[in-house]
Amino acid sequence: MTVKPFAADRTARRATQANFGLRIADCGLRSAGDLNCLTNRFEVAFRRSVIRNPKSAIRNLLSGPRPSTLDPRPLHAFTLVELLVVIAIIGILVALLLPAIQAAREAARRTQCVNNLKQLALGCHMYADKTGTFPPGGKISNQLAWRVFILPYIEESALYDEMQSLNAFKDGSVHLGPNNDGESQPTGQVHKGLYFSAKYRIGLFLCPSAQEYERSVKGSSTLTDGTQCYVSHYAGVAGPVTAPGGITYHENPLFPKATPPKRGGASDHGLLVYEYEVKLSRATDGLSKTFLVGELVDLDKTIDSWDGDAWVRGVGIGYTARDFMGACRNLRYAINSLKPVNEGNNAPFASLHPGGTHFSFGDGSATFITENIDFPVYQAFGSRDMGEVVSLP
Repeated sequence: MTVKPFAADRTARRATQANFGLRIADCGLRSAGDLNCLTNRFEVAFRRSVIRNPKSAIRNLLSGPRPSTLDPRPLHAFTLVELLVVIAIIGILVALLLPAIQAAREAARRTQCVNNLKQLALGCHMYADKTGTFPPGGKISNQLAWRVFILPYIEESALYDEMQSLNAFKDGSVHLGPNNDGESQPTGQVHKGLYFSAKYRIGLFLCPSAQEYERSVKGSSTLTDGTQCYVSHYAGVAGPVTAPGGITYHENPLFPKATPPKRGGASDHGLLVYEYEVKLSRATDGLSKTFLVGELVDLDKTIDSWDGDAWVRGVGIGYTARDFMGACRNLRYAINSLKPVNEGNNAPFASLHPGGTHFSFGDGSATFITENIDFPVYQAFGSRDMGEVVSLP
């Protein structure tokens, strides 16, 4: 029997099928297309060797993959062991890469946090360019914080103007109780805009690592309609206060004290102090060596409680002596240490960044300060005029 080596056209392919008895029904095929595919494969095999038994050759071809797959290569699947190995390798890669990804994200958040502090320091300097002094840490008369006074210099002029229209800068007390909208009339006009303005979120006042602590949970920082005011994660450095075995520091004589004394008083050695503005020339220790603003995520770790105040709050209301600093803190305890009981003004500067917190200096720079810094050196950086000679490592 003579067989053509290759079916070049339809007529030749049909002749090949007839010569070798290739029929759809006999081969268990489903269509003429499958039969044509089998014919082509058969001819390839014919070209490679002399087929002496066509029927046997057909059975060998049919015992392989179905012609309808159109792919002459054999199919393979993963075994269970191979699949488990692949999963284990992926797990190891994830375990190795996840800490690196988290570290990169934290580095980005720290960079943003430092930038916030630099912008706040710049706002304080722009205020000083206009007035000759840094803003007051807080005003007892109208209870406003230093943050309010720099609003026009951190691209929040519209909010500042709104607060002025609501007489927020008028002297006098605001209403006590849970509303805190400031609807009192100490000067014959409606005195609003204090806590009312804190319903607005100011990005520069917030650390990106503390997003879950952006609103106050205090009743004193909640508006009549139940709106919880936004806080600030950055507090002014009022200065150091006397610690056991340390240097004796002076207290701010203008800051009221309760009887008996509590809440920690207020230092008179910082750049942001209460009731008066500090001239830049009074920083005799050097602006580059004096803290201006520090990072403070006010968590009470002993009871796992968030204790932040509205960002407008300069002095605590509701207290007879108004002896609570809402916008500044003294340097009395180490960074990230536990919050003392009934010493709100001495609450330690703290952050959610591992190992320390950020500070800006009087010259506008900002850096990360480790929680392991020598405590006398730490206090010396909070003082503008005590003559200490210090430097960062």
